[in-house]
Amino acid sequence: YLLEETILHVSSYFFLVYLKIEWSTIFAVYAIVAISSVFGMFWVKEYPATKESTDEGSKSSFYKIIAALRLLFNDTKMKYLIGMNMVFGFSGAFLNSFVSGEVIRVALNDENSKTVGLYVSWTAFVAAMVSMAFGKYTHSYGKGPVMVFGNAMFLGVALPFLLFPDLTSWTWYALMLVYACQGIGRATFESTMKATFADFFPYEKEGAFANIILQDGLSGSIGYLLTFQLQCSRLGPYCVEYRNGTLHDVLSFEVLVCVTAVLAVLGYTRASQIYWKERRGIESNALKDYRKESIETYRQSRAADQ
Repeated sequence: YLLEETILHVSSYFFLVYLKIEWSTIFAVYAIVAISSVFGMFWVKEYPATKESTDEGSKSSFYKIIAALRLLFNDTKMKYLIGMNMVFGFSGAFLNSFVSGEVIRVALNDENSKTVGLYVSWTAFVAAMVSMAFGKYTHSYGKGPVMVFGNAMFLGVALPFLLFPDLTSWTWYALMLVYACQGIGRATFESTMKATFADFFPYEKEGAFANIILQDGLSGSIGYLLTFQLQCSRLGPYCVEYRNGTLHDVLSFEVLVCVTAVLAVLGYTRASQIYWKERRGIESNALKDYRKESIETYRQSRAADQ
């Protein structure tokens, strides 16, 4: 699906530049593609359901919400993993609203946002390529290094603008690096992180994945609201004039993304420590049971010999 997403994003550039089609028409094309996908589901082959899949499907949305909240409040690991979900929502909102909406326009003198599709498609392409690389790496070395590296990459989305706030100094290749950082972070979020959640919460997978949706959706909504609510009164390096003439405080948004990225890495590290401590406890109990069973078997065999 990342390949299809890349093609759709790139197509917007060709529509705008070569076919001279307006954005309104492109949005209409995207809407038709979305609606066609819905109707296409009627022709998807439905395979026979297993007992496990039937049990999963019978659980209502209300149950999953309750399971998500119960897991959030009762399992300490989930509290530490909030940052991982939140940073993806915040960085996505920051990239789409500020970088795609304003930085490209100013830095590349692109008033009609013709090149936005190329940059956004680059994020999807990087995510697809990195996902395959991460998959091979985690099989050999585990998920931990990928989780730390991938979440740290979200710093590369906002920190550069914190250090170099002059939008006119940005070049096309520097922006490519920013979008690549988002792609690496996205690859971590959509593959390795979800696998990690399945490992950390094997007893309540519905609640675990519901927390991902809940926290990511909430942070994304907050991020887009902050895009309009964080305003300022005097034009400056961190007080940027948007295309509609309003002044916006981008410093607070940049700090929010950076701080959340750091908390994501620290939170995962702590959650991982708790997880392995729990695993050692389970293995220790299992070993005790095994030893007890072995001793009992030995005693029974000695009694039988006598």
